[in-house]
Amino acid sequence: MQGCYLDMMNPFPEDTIALVKITVGDKAFETKVRVVYAHSNLGLGLVFLDPDPKNVEVLKLWIDEAKNDPERLLP
Repeated sequence: MQGCYLDMMNPFPEDTIALVKITVGDKAFETKVRVVYAHSNLGLGLVFLDPDPKNVEVLKLWIDEAKNDPERLLP
């Protein structure tokens, strides 16, 4: 895992450093990020900056859950 894309109407400018926290239930993924590209009215691409291994394990768990049950992602 090196980064992600976030949908947002007003993305931060490129090279912005921020803290991202994603929670699902009682689990959380949190890390510093840098904006690597931004598309106005669409979103932005982020690179994770030295995420804690425990947080990476949470993210991997979520991805595995989504692979095993993709219908749970539908609204």
